[in-house]
Amino acid sequence: MKRFLYFIFIILMLSFYVGCSDKVDENELSSDTKLDNSFSQQAEKLPEQQTITESEQDLYLSYLYTLCDGCLLTNWQNTPVEGENGIIENISILDAYKEENIINLDVELYTHIYIDPETMTESFSHNGNNILILSKDNIEDSYLPFGKSTVQLKNSSDELSIISCSYEPYSNPGLNYLKKRTEELEPQLSVSEKLDISKYDENIVNFMWKTLLQRRYINSPSDITMWDLENLTGPVEFYYSDIYEEYDIDSFEAFEVDGEIFRFTPNISSFITNVIFKDLSIFENMNNLNYLKFNLTFFEKPLFQLSVGHVNILELSDFSKEIIIDLTNVNTYTLTVNSYVAPISEFRGCENISSLNFLNTTSDTRIINAKSFPSVKSLNLDFFSDTERFRDLSQLSTFSNDVEIYVTLSYKACNNKTLESLSNVRLNHLYLKPYDGPYPENNIDFNLIKDINSKGIYIEKN
Repeated sequence: MKRFLYFIFIILMLSFYVGCSDKVDENELSSDTKLDNSFSQQAEKLPEQQTITESEQDLYLSYLYTLCDGCLLTNWQNTPVEGENGIIENISILDAYKEENIINLDVELYTHIYIDPETMTESFSHNGNNILILSKDNIEDSYLPFGKSTVQLKNSSDELSIISCSYEPYSNPGLNYLKKRTEELEPQLSVSEKLDISKYDENIVNFMWKTLLQRRYINSPSDITMWDLENLTGPVEFYYSDIYEEYDIDSFEAFEVDGEIFRFTPNISSFITNVIFKDLSIFENMNNLNYLKFNLTFFEKPLFQLSVGHVNILELSDFSKEIIIDLTNVNTYTLTVNSYVAPISEFRGCENISSLNFLNTTSDTRIINAKSFPSVKSLNLDFFSDTERFRDLSQLSTFSNDVEIYVTLSYKACNNKTLESLSNVRLNHLYLKPYDGPYPENNIDFNLIKDINSKGIYIEKN
């Protein structure tokens, strides 16, 4: 029992000792302890970091876009230092927080990046033979990150100002992007058959190599795989200037081109060309086309006969000779035609066209009728002329009442005889712009519009 009481006593004594040791006189504190407390008190006075809402981020981004972008491409404090302007196309915020009235932003900077196929060097501007690198995430804009900046903004009386910037450029951002894409695609590329480039025109193969180089790093035309072609997406523009170094539109003699290589590219989204192909059936396997445009300046055959798997919008323009358009083997619903130089004598195979845009024509406009376009639901005629050519629009009356018809007559295309031809035609809108040219006529009889059945009539004033 005594031993137990003694043990309790020892414990109580120890507890008392520890309690007393906690009550140390402040004067007896070591200098280190006092310094630690001083730092602790100062830390409590530091401004607290606050998160930034999405709406605030949008506000700060909008402010950054108003700045001369060169000041985001240099390092400076208090006094802005401008770098090269006109480079930044887009900005995204990586991190953002504020401390009282100071806003801290880490931002990534985007622009168009071009690569020279001959030297494999990159730049931020288009010149010479360099080509735009396309972003797989946004092929339409194709902005790529090329650096980041740490920016400080100050908010004073609801007014923002930039007070500092620290810029960090990325090394070879374009080339590194292309090489990374090739690494990502390596499993597919490694098992794919190589294109036999000996079967195709060297200039066209080189064009295809450059087109693929916009999307991944590909060292030479001999490295083109069938997988590359079959999975080529996005827009393609193919002109004589791409395959003929001495191209000059004023002295150029067009020649037919073997475009068989395009049979292996079924997934491109748009195709624009001024080239005369030997065989216009090369598009018959393309089922994902949104837009297909032919500039037919050099086309001299009397019949334009095309085969397309599917295209949302087909545009034909700038014929140099009168032609017949045959769309029997074209799966499309929207047709846009511009025949300012030479006329169209006939339409064939347009039974599936639901939307027709007819622009600046020298054609006999009586070919625009319900017999040629039995399925059309929307019809837009927009004619400009610098001569008082009569366009007979009377055949528009052959379309049913559920067809929307819009007619625009500009400059001398707006004349009395053309207006008279609309007397028995039902229109949704009629736009008259007789003064849209340097020498307008003053003899237009606007009383003629009283006989036109249109839901809306707009007359441009002089």
